[in-house]
Amino acid sequence: MGIIEHPINRRDFLRGGAVAAAVVTAGCAAGCAPKEAPVETGDTQATVCKNDQLVLDGAGEWKCGLCWANSSCGGYCVNKQYVVDGVVVRSGTDSDHEDTEEAPQWRSCPRGRSKRQNVYGIERLKYPIKRKSWQPGGGEGVHAELRGKDEWERITWDEALEMVGSEIKRVYDHYGPESVLVTSYYVAPNIFAKLGGYVSWEDTVSYGSYTPNCETLGFGYYGEPGLPAMNDRLDLKNAEYIVLTGGNPAWAATGNPLYYFQLARDNGTQFAYVGPSYNVSASALDAKWIPVRNGTDTPFWLAVAYEMLRLDEEMGGFIDWDFLNKYSVGFDMDHMPENAKLKECFKDYVRGEYDGVPKTPEWAAQFCGAPIEDIAWMADVMSKKYKTMLLFSFAGFRATGSENLAQAMMTVALMGGHAGKSGHGFGPGLYAQFAANGGEHLVRFGKYDLPFIDNPISEMLIPGIKGWTSIADGKYTSYSSSNLAGAFDDFHEAVEHDLDIRLWYSCANNSLHTKGNGQMEGVRALREGNIEFVCCQDLFVTDTAMFSDIVLPVTTPWEGNLDPAEGDVMWIGNTTAVDGDVNGDHNKEIFPSIHPIIKPLFDCKSDQWIWRRLCEKVDLDVDELFPVSEVQFWFDMLADGTYRNPQGEFVHMFNVRQETIDKYGVDYEPQTDGVMDLEEFFDRGYFSVDRNDGYVFIKYADFIEDPEKNPLSSESGKFEIYSQAKADGYNVCGLSEEPIKPYANYFTPTNGYVASFADWESKVSGDYPFILSQPHYLRRAHTQNDGSTWLREALENPIFVNRNDAEAKGIVTGDTVRVFNEFGQVLRQASVMSSIMPGCVALPHGAHFDLDETDPENPIDKAGSENMLGGPKVSNYHYALSGYNTTLVNFEKYAGEPIPRDCDRDIAHIDFDWE
Repeated sequence: MGIIEHPINRRDFLRGGAVAAAVVTAGCAAGCAPKEAPVETGDTQATVCKNDQLVLDGAGEWKCGLCWANSSCGGYCVNKQYVVDGVVVRSGTDSDHEDTEEAPQWRSCPRGRSKRQNVYGIERLKYPIKRKSWQPGGGEGVHAELRGKDEWERITWDEALEMVGSEIKRVYDHYGPESVLVTSYYVAPNIFAKLGGYVSWEDTVSYGSYTPNCETLGFGYYGEPGLPAMNDRLDLKNAEYIVLTGGNPAWAATGNPLYYFQLARDNGTQFAYVGPSYNVSASALDAKWIPVRNGTDTPFWLAVAYEMLRLDEEMGGFIDWDFLNKYSVGFDMDHMPENAKLKECFKDYVRGEYDGVPKTPEWAAQFCGAPIEDIAWMADVMSKKYKTMLLFSFAGFRATGSENLAQAMMTVALMGGHAGKSGHGFGPGLYAQFAANGGEHLVRFGKYDLPFIDNPISEMLIPGIKGWTSIADGKYTSYSSSNLAGAFDDFHEAVEHDLDIRLWYSCANNSLHTKGNGQMEGVRALREGNIEFVCCQDLFVTDTAMFSDIVLPVTTPWEGNLDPAEGDVMWIGNTTAVDGDVNGDHNKEIFPSIHPIIKPLFDCKSDQWIWRRLCEKVDLDVDELFPVSEVQFWFDMLADGTYRNPQGEFVHMFNVRQETIDKYGVDYEPQTDGVMDLEEFFDRGYFSVDRNDGYVFIKYADFIEDPEKNPLSSESGKFEIYSQAKADGYNVCGLSEEPIKPYANYFTPTNGYVASFADWESKVSGDYPFILSQPHYLRRAHTQNDGSTWLREALENPIFVNRNDAEAKGIVTGDTVRVFNEFGQVLRQASVMSSIMPGCVALPHGAHFDLDETDPENPIDKAGSENMLGGPKVSNYHYALSGYNTTLVNFEKYAGEPIPRDCDRDIAHIDFDWE
């Protein structure tokens, strides 16, 4: 059956918990097999689904509902929903126009198509709730030891806001702002900044070691590291080779990116993939696989550079010397920057003149595992003989020892002259919204009516890699006076601080899963630390929600109410905009509508509704923090939106009629200089720029054309193969006795392949000889969609292991295995494959943990949460680098009862009678 068995009105549908029951039938939550009765149709079987008849009969209408699959995807594709009597009964996608390269259809992926299971699913937070044993006021009433175990009780919004507000005031009054931890990507921190400040959680998150290099090496920083990330997608087909490394857009950025790459492939572009496994994207593009172990990319690229030098000396024509000398500094001693303190250069380092170790392919192979002939092949591909693009995601930077990786890859690309020209380039062209879709924003949001209030104690930054341990132990060490978006000049010597966190406010930020140094350390901090109050404001039952004291349920971006006669006016929308990104949607050509398509469900409220009322509870001026109404905010954001026309000017997208202004009751002047009526935009759901505009963005083209007039962001104004600022920034932290070099040099990482040996020289394996990566997975966007029964049925969540490694342990596909290290353990089914390197394993990121504490001294997660295996492993030089992809583990065939498939296992939910 569909999400409802038969047409009913919205009130009846929502009454008595019918939504949860409907989702059970829609998603087959009780098992993996469909529950509808099959009907014989000749040689095949069809599934009876009465909801289809609703669509065929025209009982409702199609509406465009935003896909909010998180920045880990970034597509924000067209996500149409068929709404009958206020209930979404079917999902669809873009089909309004011909599908062309210049104006593609924005097709929704499985994650987007399953969004209605998020909206109506059992994991949905429905009403304000409180942990039964927790009482406000601190002291004995906290019962922190019961977090994650306690029962829940439903409370009213008045009760919830009163308790949350009183706890915020109490903690600020008794302990001060230094005791308040806020984790949120939205405007909630404004409230806490106005109250005196808050402690921040600092982590490199998605970008790893890449971020601080942006300004320093010359890449530039535009709100995201590397944006505009690469050449325009229309330039991909002009490359002869595209080298992909550390990314899998077929899983992580599903939608159009792989289509764009396939267009290049069909045009004759050849692909190569560098990484520990031959993934789906590489296979779809017929890419040559260069196997490289997790966290060993830097020695690989150093060897490629060595081989390019050798071949250029022997045959010539491999290195673009004129390009190197004009646009970079530090490759050789004749082209050093003025501020250089060290009389060394990259060229001589690679040759081994400083340490006696030439960085040959043979030298690199012992670390990275790549065949020597493949390193030589890559040196040829990266030479100046070809038009080559080197595109990467940030997986390689989320590894200990990756501090020099960005500089190493840049150097190799510059040696071949691959920047600022059509068909050439290097940059994060595999990551989320930038995957195969580089260039400047072609659409921009309009007026942004919310203020930004500086945090008075912004210097209180807990390094995330030791965040939970710091909170539990009451102390932390700081190394930066700013966030990780800046350059290395923010880094400083270690400073020790006491820490006494009493309140944690989490808003749409599942930090217990996605941040810090392991979930069990987070559990320890929440149960044994000093935290007296945890408030979670979110859409779904997350790991963080399960360990909170009060949970505030939020509307999804599909929900809103613009009619005061029907309740509180709420217009939730694209949360990217709330985050302060006023440059437009991250997908460069689509501007999705954020108009509500259904009324708010259950007793959920919008984020702004909650924040406004919290302001009143803590005696803040609501008008100062929220100077316009929620409807006015979103109306201005949309109505003032602009796009780049074929003449290169940013002009209004929308005509706004007085009737529309009156309809929404906003303060706005009519405008007639747009190309689409605003009401038409709301009906259609999106605005897309037709790329027949003749505009093709080439990254760094202006710099290549005139480097004096268009200098880069580095101190020299050029690409810095030798960067004194990088070396000084890292070395001031004092994490390593061996100073890092100003150029890309190799050092032995504190974690990763070499550390997996008890004796490296004799190649004696250690206790944890396998390197775990944590790929983004088609089934989820971070932890979103983990409760979708459809995706659970379609996609397992296994541990991927090499065939030889599995056979040595007597493991076959489907066996339950225990994956463990000194920090935790998880159970997963094995997926045995030949397309992952020996010694490497992969566990998809984002599964909500299902903690079995039968043995309190040895808890085990039955759901496969990768952060159960995380720990406080600080990298050599970067104090906040989360080395997720160099986690060391072991695995074995599980001796206990096999775990069920995920679609047979309970979805994370609050287990009590919502009535």
